[in-house]
Amino acid sequence: MQIAFVRHGERRKGEVDPELTSYGIRMVEETAQWLESIGFRPDLVLCTTTIRTEQTADTILARLPSRSRERIANAPELQDDWE
Repeated sequence: MQIAFVRHGERRKGEVDPELTSYGIRMVEETAQWLESIGFRPDLVLCTTTIRTEQTADTILARLPSRSRERIANAPELQDDWE
């Protein structure tokens, strides 16, 4: 079994539920390319319901199709307030 934890790419600042920046999208595309190059094939993709995490999952799944994708609730303690 292989597990990969991928954090979303750079996000726009100053918004409640920001999208990825163009640089953030490139970051995720490069991550997906690397995962593909090492032969990673997800059986399941979990992501929260924020725009940035859904954009990240969509970008990765465009390159690495998965059999299943599930959205999980956003836990307050996991909010992205570090930046």
